[in-house]
Amino acid sequence: VILVSSLLITPAATALQFAKSLKGAVLLSILLSVFASFSGLLLSIWIDTPPGATISLVSSLIFLSSLLIRRFI
Repeated sequence: VILVSSLLITPAATALQFAKSLKGAVLLSILLSVFASFSGLLLSIWIDTPPGATISLVSSLIFLSSLLIRRFI
């Protein structure tokens, strides 16, 4: 349950930090989700970890980096 909510909420929360409209937030959230999914799958294959948790970790790292970007820029 926590993994699924992480996969749903994290890209949307990241997108809402940068988008100026709801349409922009939805599109950015989709792009972030696709990027996190592909990079998480590749990383999970490379380091032999469960893909769901790795995708969630990548998505969370993107969120944390966006917080740092918004804070210092």
